[in-house]
Amino acid sequence: MPRVYPNYKNEARNSIMHAAMDLFRERGYHATTMEQIADRLGVSKATLYTYYKSKEDLLVTAIKDAPSTIMSVMRESLSRSDILDQSGSFFDGMMDIVRSYSPGLFFEVMSEASRNEVIRDAVNEDAESTVTVIVDLLEEQRENGRLRPDLDLEALARGMSSLYYGLIASLILDSDEKKARKAWTASIECMVAGAVTPGPHPVR
Repeated sequence: MPRVYPNYKNEARNSIMHAAMDLFRERGYHATTMEQIADRLGVSKATLYTYYKSKEDLLVTAIKDAPSTIMSVMRESLSRSDILDQSGSFFDGMMDIVRSYSPGLFFEVMSEASRNEVIRDAVNEDAESTVTVIVDLLEEQRENGRLRPDLDLEALARGMSSLYYGLIASLILDSDEKKARKAWTASIECMVAGAVTPGPHPVR
């Protein structure tokens, strides 16, 4: 008899989301059905529809959750030092997020966004939210005296975001994370070197 989740709504939603992401990674988004997600969890399809309207709703929710995860990784990396010193740690943390979804799933999301307006809107919203997250954390760096006061933070944030997503895409073709990490740190150094104020930096 299928299990149901009479309570613990958040826990149920998270369990369903994790099962869906696992299947999207294993089978691909288009090849995965709501019935397969229900089978993976041992629940009825009716239970899934209590929490998510559709497979598309699951994917949109996952996309919209990404900025808060990115914020956590960036805050952990940048709270200890400036962006140049911690660029490698930041990349490592972001790669942990990528592995949890897989570069292949990222590519599927981008492909789906090219033909699905709902997914495209979610991706665009995620991209803008990610830029906002980066700007907020760069602003903290500037307030701490680690970045020049005249710096265009939004332009820098958009450059960092574009670089990051470009490297994720490159990992679909070449899975060498060491090369990607080296490219990231070298590029960040070129982008940010003139933006960082001379040390030592005050700690807030």
